Amino acid sequence: MPAHRSYSTAPTLPATASLGSPSTRPFPARAFGDRSARSLRHRLATVGVSAALVVGGLGLTAPTAAAAVPTTAAAVPTAAAAGPTVAVRAAAPTTSSTATTATAAQTAALAHARAVAHARAVAAARVRAATRARAAAKARVRAAVARRARARALAASSLGFRAVRLAASRAGSPYVWGAVGPWSFDCSGLVKWVYDHLGRQLPRTAGAQYGATHHVSHHAMRPGDLVFFANYGRIYHVAIYAGGGYIWAAPYPGKRVEREKLWTSDFLAGRVR
Repeated sequence: MPAHRSYSTAPTLPATASLGSPSTRPFPARAFGDRSARSLRHRLATVGVSAALVVGGLGLTAPTAAAAVPTTAAAVPTAAAAGPTVAVRAAAPTTSSTATTATAAQTAALAHARAVAHARAVAAARVRAATRARAAAKARVRAAVARRARARALAASSLGFRAVRLAASRAGSPYVWGAVGPWSFDCSGLVKWVYDHLGRQLPRTAGAQYGATHHVSHHAMRPGDLVFFANYGRIYHVAIYAGGGYIWAAPYPGKRVEREKLWTSDFLAGRVR
């Protein structure tokens, strides 16, 4: 390889020589210009190689070295971003304490709600128990009233049936006005004789007997009740109800005590107690 020629020093000219005179030029002007240009390019290349060597000594390539600055700059936001993370971790105990307090408050509220619900359930149960007790007491009262009513009805029925049997025992006895037995009767005399034997004292006349009885409707009549016949508001006849639409009576003069059909619905009814 030819030896490296350095053009770092310009050629020396004679002191008396002039650049303007062609006879004094040591080499042609074109050759000088070419050499100057080559020297300039050589210097630029030398500078480029030196930069490459410096960068190479750092272990970087030119693009990597250029990118090193932004990378270093980018590290600053990363370090700054680590700040909130540390702050959040430091604030974590406060958040946990708040959550614990909220959980305790919710637990207390739930316990209070359960206690209130239990108290209400107990109160409702007591009200239901009191209502059932009152209903049971009313039922017992109604049952007692019904038992007394049945007892009275049974007693009355028993009294009435015995009255019917006594009246039937006088069948065939003649009618005699004003007679009260035991062999002859008028209508009110037969009634008085029957109930006198049953321990019930009744007045002598039909009108007075109606006033001494408990008045009942036609649908409520039972055997042994008294049937009264009236005309213009005046009771003129009485008989003993035998049941099934029949009566025992001493009808009128010339007739005897007999069981006959109840011939009209225009009558009044009374019960001996």
